[in-house]
Amino acid sequence: MENRSSLVIAFLTGVIVTLGVALLNQNTSYLPAAYADGGSGAQGIFMVTNNGTSGQGKDTLFMVESTESGKRLAIYEYAGGRLELGAVRNIDYDLRFESWSKKGNEQKPSIQEQKRATEKNDDDKKSKR
Repeated sequence: MENRSSLVIAFLTGVIVTLGVALLNQNTSYLPAAYADGGSGAQGIFMVTNNGTSGQGKDTLFMVESTESGKRLAIYEYAGGRLELGAVRNIDYDLRFESWSKKGNEQKPSIQEQKRATEKNDDDKKSKR
């Protein structure tokens, strides 16, 4: 059960990062714009679906709304012919972190370590010129 929870957390983290990158690149997107129903009211909404894994029996829709008033993530589940709202969260503050992990699950290398290594590499390149 713990492995499955870790897998779900890893997947959701990947989805959030992907959606965050898509939001940050909204004005200079490398992907074609997608609009629900092609209506003007759909601007600022980005959606991704996920088919349920075997045994789970439900599909998931992740919807991110980006407006001047903020960014929100909504997660819907479709199972047994029913669409249900699973959760909604304002992600404005989530996206301000450089890095975030639960205590004891810190990412390696850290952002600071990556920054130092990159700066050292840049300095080494400059000194070789």
